[in-house]
Amino acid sequence: MREPSFFYIANWKMQLTFAKTVLFCKKNQNNFELLTQKKNTKIVLCPSFESLAFVNDFFKKSSLSVGAQTCSSYEKGAYSGQVAAQSLSDIGCKYCLVGHSERRNFCSETDDDVAKKVQQLLKNNIIPIVCVGELKKEREEKKTYEVIERQIRAACQAVKKFTKESKIFIAYEPVWSIGTGDIPSNQEITEILKYITSIAKAVLPKISLVLLYGGSVHEKNVKILKEICDLDGFLVGGASLDFQKFQKIVT
Repeated sequence: MREPSFFYIANWKMQLTFAKTVLFCKKNQNNFELLTQKKNTKIVLCPSFESLAFVNDFFKKSSLSVGAQTCSSYEKGAYSGQVAAQSLSDIGCKYCLVGHSERRNFCSETDDDVAKKVQQLLKNNIIPIVCVGELKKEREEKKTYEVIERQIRAACQAVKKFTKESKIFIAYEPVWSIGTGDIPSNQEITEILKYITSIAKAVLPKISLVLLYGGSVHEKNVKILKEICDLDGFLVGGASLDFQKFQKIVT
């Protein structure tokens, strides 16, 4: 069953300082709130850590939600520089990205790390948005499905150890597509989303999935991407930093 809402997850990465985040939100407050009023539309903003509390408080009177870009795989302890899922919950985060390719690449984040983060988030009633996808080399070597299966199984096994019923978002983000302008065909994405569902349901039959696509999503290709019948939303990077572009993606 498809979700009643179509999701637009805006990942601002480390593109905006705190001061610039404040200016961006103030400048576009009314327009953001109008977007959230669009029928069957759910918008989630994912600013950097230092801006989470501000963004959540700033939009608290709207239906807009806030998500973090990652969390610690540990509950608490001597882990300098990390942020616990419980802290994210305390400041109002409803969602959290885990396993983004940039985390896997620059921070050597493993499937096991992602699995532990999923459990921490579920313990604190935060919905994980698990990012999966293949590198360009893996695609060329026809290992796309192998890579995705490994990543999905790790995340779903984590859910299984925690509970037999839960909701997670899975964002298919082919790494070779992020920021390049190149995207898979609708048929390719459709087949991969069906594969993701089959693997997740095989591990955990009662899991509730929300399927997203991310990777060079912009206002010029979004109309075609919205034709994918099994899609529940988008994970948007660079285009979410320009409100006019983001608005065109949503509308």
